[in-house]
Amino acid sequence: LVARQGDRLEVRASRLVALHGPDPKTQETAVLFARATGDVAARVGIGPQAIELRGETMAYTPGEPSRIEVDGNPSWHGLGHTGKARRFVLNPEGPTFEATGNVQVRWAPESGGTNATVNLRSAALRIDGGRAAFAGGVDAAGARWNLKAGEMDLVLATNRVIRGFEARREVRLLYEMALARPSTNAPSRAVLRAFMDLSTVESRRWEITAETLQAELAPGTDELLEMEATGGVDIRHPALKAHGGRLTYSAMDQLFRLRDDAELRAVDGLEVLAGPSSALTVDPRTGRAGVEGPVRRMVLPARALREAASTNAAARPR
Repeated sequence: LVARQGDRLEVRASRLVALHGPDPKTQETAVLFARATGDVAARVGIGPQAIELRGETMAYTPGEPSRIEVDGNPSWHGLGHTGKARRFVLNPEGPTFEATGNVQVRWAPESGGTNATVNLRSAALRIDGGRAAFAGGVDAAGARWNLKAGEMDLVLATNRVIRGFEARREVRLLYEMALARPSTNAPSRAVLRAFMDLSTVESRRWEITAETLQAELAPGTDELLEMEATGGVDIRHPALKAHGGRLTYSAMDQLFRLRDDAELRAVDGLEVLAGPSSALTVDPRTGRAGVEGPVRRMVLPARALREAASTNAAARPR
């Protein structure tokens, strides 16, 4: 069976039941409620675009706003994403979307680049305007990163491409950086010796944990432009561990900056405790570390001390 309401709604199902009565405003006979069952497929117009729905049952309640409820493991496609859940509710006039129960979403806007796709899982999802709010434990993955958090909001552009995200509650981000060899002119104390001895995959993988994390993505990609993490921030890498109160990252200089009593310990023996107002910096492409501002404590690796002693001995006049 097929039912249509203008060009805004088309429903196909094995069985359709509609309740008619006087419209509350016009008093003319109109559909007050409709229910479709049995392999339901619907197309709902939203502005100049549309979203396609599938499920076992669908209930439609006209009004301002109207309401469409789909149950029985519903799936949907349109407006930049594809998803499935146990239950789906749509308000076409908003538009607002609500999905609950084992929500799985693939965000891949047609206007995005090949690296703009993000896959997400959560217990619940609500999309309202330029935000998609995932809750109840979130697992999100781009081509180069994976994020787990209690809650996560996607910030969307008008073309539904992801502009960035905001994550809260026990945030854990794994991010893969492209490697670059450190400059041979860099001070030896600032280079983490063990960094380049690791395998390629291990060397480019960084783990960041914090209470909150905000990030802006490069248009059409999943690459970080800007990032800020706050609340007990930890950085982990096979070559080092660092801790502080706030972390920032900018693609302009491609440096992690860890502030608020930041400290770093590397496997080669380097230890740095930055001043309260200082920033401890780490280049995730090379492993080079430094401090912007006063240092409260620094322990150099034994290898660096031996090299310094050898250099001084060679420089003495004979």
